[in-house]
Amino acid sequence: MARHMKTRDLRLSSLPNRLQMLTKTHGGMTELAKKAGITASSLSRCSRGAEPTLSTALAVCSTAGVSLDWLATGDGPSSQASDQYHIPFFDIEASAGPGAFPPENQVATSSVVMPVGLLRHNKTTSANLCAIQAKGDSMEPTLRNGSLLIVDRSDLKIREGIYVLNRGEVLLVKRIQPRENNFVRLKSDNPQYEPEDINLSDSSQHLHVFGRVIWSGNGI
Repeated sequence: MARHMKTRDLRLSSLPNRLQMLTKTHGGMTELAKKAGITASSLSRCSRGAEPTLSTALAVCSTAGVSLDWLATGDGPSSQASDQYHIPFFDIEASAGPGAFPPENQVATSSVVMPVGLLRHNKTTSANLCAIQAKGDSMEPTLRNGSLLIVDRSDLKIREGIYVLNRGEVLLVKRIQPRENNFVRLKSDNPQYEPEDINLSDSSQHLHVFGRVIWSGNGI
């Protein structure tokens, strides 16, 4: 029994090994790739050690019913649906830099599977959550370019924390610090970017809170 468990742990000890296990349990490489909407050649390269893009990883996780956390690290539950949130992933980018324009019609392109325990302390529900990506370097080292962001869209009360917000047509991710006289400071964690104070009473600023970032992870 001990020898069997040791072999199993080694088999799942790396991302390629976990991908190989998923292909075996979902009808083979070609079948899993077809269901996930990706090419079999790209999935094959990843199973041999190539680094998958975030979109590829999300497609595999959504199809196989496993969490992104488990695929990336091997930690957490792999397929217990009652212990997971299925969070819609929107193919838009919140800029941690110069600015990115979100599409007019925001449609979830896939879903992210996350362990319930990872988000339970935030006292929210899966219905309030969405997943997007960060773009740019202004929030480094906290958020890297390509980081996955889990956003609680029900948490709109401005307080100290990292938020995704619209400023006009630009979708941003910034650290917000409340100031006096209805001002807030939009701050980047990268010291190369200067903070900016915004008067919430000034309608010309067109500032709208999209939601609070409650979890982030780097692309794999």
